[in-house]
Amino acid sequence: MCHLLRLPPEILVYIFELLDDLDDALRLARCCRRVYRTFNPSNTRLRIFRSIIRNADHHALEPDLFLLVGLNERLALYDESPVPRGLSYRKEFFQQHLAVRNLSAAAIWEVVCRWHAMRLLFDFYCDTSIQTSYSLARWQASEERWEGEDPLPPPVRCTCDVFQELNATERQRSYQRFYKALTAHWAMVEILWVARVAAYYSPDLRDEAHARIWDLFTNITRSLQEKIDIVKVVDFV
Repeated sequence: MCHLLRLPPEILVYIFELLDDLDDALRLARCCRRVYRTFNPSNTRLRIFRSIIRNADHHALEPDLFLLVGLNERLALYDESPVPRGLSYRKEFFQQHLAVRNLSAAAIWEVVCRWHAMRLLFDFYCDTSIQTSYSLARWQASEERWEGEDPLPPPVRCTCDVFQELNATERQRSYQRFYKALTAHWAMVEILWVARVAAYYSPDLRDEAHARIWDLFTNITRSLQEKIDIVKVVDFV
């Protein structure tokens, strides 16, 4: 630590930018006042967070997700008035809002907020009470209980045994996998929504667009672990 404190601020910022987890950056920033003063200016934090998001594999879909969610919100403004039906207008509308690929400051802060907010959902996922009900094999479950659609038991705020056995690094990796699976499915749902509301000049173009979306859903380049993570997380949510 003493060697770290002797480094100039520019080198400290560079070290921050080499990280690939937002939580690691926050922990490093809190290690002492000098490091925190280097990290604290909003423009410096923005630069650091942008670099971390680009480095992290679990944030790979953030640019797409930000644009797609924003597009959904903008199109929702037309709820009170009819959406223009002209094909050229709707085509330009989608092209305009999906053309920007760089993460803006608003996108960076949205990612940071989402990263911390989803931690609450992950805590529910790891809760002993919820895991006991959620992971219960079907042949052990009471059909009468599920037919009654009774709510799940309340969380007991105690982490299940499987996660308690993990060390800090493994727990953080578990959350990264959870977050990546959740955002991957979220982005695909948004893409499917765009395909449904977009304007097509012909049925063939529509079919081609939906075929590309199917390829994204199946995604043969995605590892088996990632596919299983998505199935488990989506089923839980």
